[in-house]
Amino acid sequence: MVEYMDTQLRSALLANAGVSLASGLLMLAVPDTVSGWLGLDIAGWLRAFGLLLVGHVALITALLPRLGVRQTAKLNFLAIAPYPFLLLGVLATGLIERSLGQVLALADALVIGAIAVMHAMGLRNPATAGHTQAA
Repeated sequence: MVEYMDTQLRSALLANAGVSLASGLLMLAVPDTVSGWLGLDIAGWLRAFGLLLVGHVALITALLPRLGVRQTAKLNFLAIAPYPFLLLGVLATGLIERSLGQVLALADALVIGAIAVMHAMGLRNPATAGHTQAA
């Protein structure tokens, strides 16, 4: 059971790293295009956020072998859990007026929310509570 939960947590970490890397590289490579999709003039902010996401992936990659799956997942969960709620708040305020931007923001919130739920399910399992084996 512990190995299954480690696998689930590892999958959640890898999913988050993959989504973060893809999103971050996209924002770094074509921030003006992403800004256009959102209908907002925020290319500079998107570049900064893209860099933050790529840094997030580097941090996950660096921490995983040092702290192990469970500890890295705990820290990652703390980092990503608020994000879907913040993004839904941005949508609720009407800041993103373009339909395409709203769909993209909602999809992003749902994907990161699902990854956060994967983290929470893996971390809540009492069978893995004392398990701290390194990756």
